[in-house]
Amino acid sequence: MYVVLNLCTIFTNCLLIQTSSGVILPADLQTLESYSRRIKHIHLSTFKERVSSHIYSSITQHLFNNNSCLFPALRCFGCSLDSISEGNLVILPLITTSPLSTIGIRNVTGAIEIHLASFLHGIANSHPSSSTTYPLSSLFLDGMIKMSTLSQLEIFKKLSTLELKFQMDFPLAILSSLSRLPSLAALSLLVRGKQLTLDVESSARPAVYSFPNLRHLRLWANSNVVLRISQSIYGERLLRVTLGLGPYSTADALKACVKRCPEMAPQMFFYVISVNPIQGLHQDMFPPLPTNYAQLRSFSISSVAIPLEHFRDLFDYVQVGLWSALETLDLQVAWTTVSPRMNWPEIDQVVPLSSLSMVAASCPRLHTLRLYLHYPVGEGNRETEVLTNYIQNSQTTNHQLTHLKIEFLDPFVTVPQPGDIMDAVTISRFIDHVFPKVQDVDIFDRFGDRRKEWYSGIKAMMKNYRDVRANRS
Repeated sequence: MYVVLNLCTIFTNCLLIQTSSGVILPADLQTLESYSRRIKHIHLSTFKERVSSHIYSSITQHLFNNNSCLFPALRCFGCSLDSISEGNLVILPLITTSPLSTIGIRNVTGAIEIHLASFLHGIANSHPSSSTTYPLSSLFLDGMIKMSTLSQLEIFKKLSTLELKFQMDFPLAILSSLSRLPSLAALSLLVRGKQLTLDVESSARPAVYSFPNLRHLRLWANSNVVLRISQSIYGERLLRVTLGLGPYSTADALKACVKRCPEMAPQMFFYVISVNPIQGLHQDMFPPLPTNYAQLRSFSISSVAIPLEHFRDLFDYVQVGLWSALETLDLQVAWTTVSPRMNWPEIDQVVPLSSLSMVAASCPRLHTLRLYLHYPVGEGNRETEVLTNYIQNSQTTNHQLTHLKIEFLDPFVTVPQPGDIMDAVTISRFIDHVFPKVQDVDIFDRFGDRRKEWYSGIKAMMKNYRDVRANRS
């Protein structure tokens, strides 16, 4: 039976109103147990109601006398720790005997962090063999997480997913104990605040810890912190790496993070990089790209728009086969309040639509492509002539791309205007020429509905081309 009840409701309805003015009787405890034994999930968004302390005392004594567990079926527990009154924090010890598989605790403040540490320590004391049998597999903690809490984590040998959000300096030493968690497969570390920096200029290299079963690593902080963490991790089976590089990062640290990833994860298949748009991408942030990029299946970059020269540095690798295994490419623009035009001092720095042919040639296995390109129609713009020449002077490819999403950027225009019907024909023919197997197409910009019908016309023509070919076959 799947039951989700708010623990506050149990105490209020079953005990507080009925018995807070009198002695807790065996019948009251039996009523509580009849509810609590069925509960599998508890989430306390807030628990500030007053519960008389003698109620907790009676429950604790009853459990001790009967050597029983208040929530024998409880698997998932979550709470916002700062939303629980000081008096009600004694609920945590009542949960330590439950066979929890998932714990999520948010908003840990410095004043109450010791309750969290004691809760995790209490679980170990309640389950002497927890090092091998305790079922906790997923743990999420957010707030002022100190070593008093972090030192408890290596107790949980079956822990496979760990997410820690620090509102403080990251304690690098914790990586040593985390590396000793034999089942850890997914690790997420988020460090907030511009003051959270580590000395990356130190001559002493940090110790490197092996994470033998780690498959997914997510690091989110400024690049100086991310670099120190990544320099301390080696994952021989690490397949998916996500970097969130925040503001207040140095250019050297940004480049060093990108360089470190394939060293840290030699078998990496999935790579996501998100750079704060205020920070931006540096001109030589990626090249020279390591040879094991050839095994990447998915690559994603979110930041300011990449200039054309930088785009070529990344994707003009037809001969060396650098992207020969790539199946998904996702380039997103992270917009800021800063004018987008500031990203392109010159119009020839914007990536044109014709660059799709470069991507197609460099990424032969690509099936999903999401990217931004310069709007190909405008005063003095010869892009449609380039597209026409390409169609006339090249053969139709057999590329297997099926999903295409294009966001057109127009940083030099304040009042956008759609192209005419012939422009739409040229653009639809070019895209169809490069990606004849595409089935799902989305074309848009961020100017509202001014060009919506024009984009719809392009997509309709591409569908007609596919239908004609299908009828011929």
